[in-house]
Amino acid sequence: MTAVRIRQTRSTTVIQGGAATTKAALSARALQPQTASRITAEDCKDPARLAKVLVDMQGGQQQSTQAARTNPLNAGGVLFLKQAFVGGVTRTLPHNMGRPAVGYLVTRTYSSTGIMTLKDGVLPQGITLSQAIAVVPSQTGTVDVFVF
Repeated sequence: MTAVRIRQTRSTTVIQGGAATTKAALSARALQPQTASRITAEDCKDPARLAKVLVDMQGGQQQSTQAARTNPLNAGGVLFLKQAFVGGVTRTLPHNMGRPAVGYLVTRTYSSTGIMTLKDGVLPQGITLSQAIAVVPSQTGTVDVFVF
């Protein structure tokens, strides 16, 4: 396997060890995967060009982090530890997140439990989804549940 080194010289991207030498467009350069963003001396001479490069870089960062920012697991949640369930009996878990829960996951089962699944149950009257979730376990056992 041939090592490829990339170095930035003014506005020209030179790839050493490969066959091509290319001149990247400003916006394309900003969106290229890089470990460090580089602004050339030529970019700094023209304020309008510098502003465009910075806006393009910011757009590239927003695009590359979109999946992480919209993942509901990254929005925070409540982890309920060692919750004992009786198979088929609805259980209410008060998360008090101030917003409806997006979902829940069984994160750990304890030795005698085996595989347990949870499905949506019916909340008691007067309790809202912003306060709690209701789940019905597939079997009796003890698990950790992450509500997000």
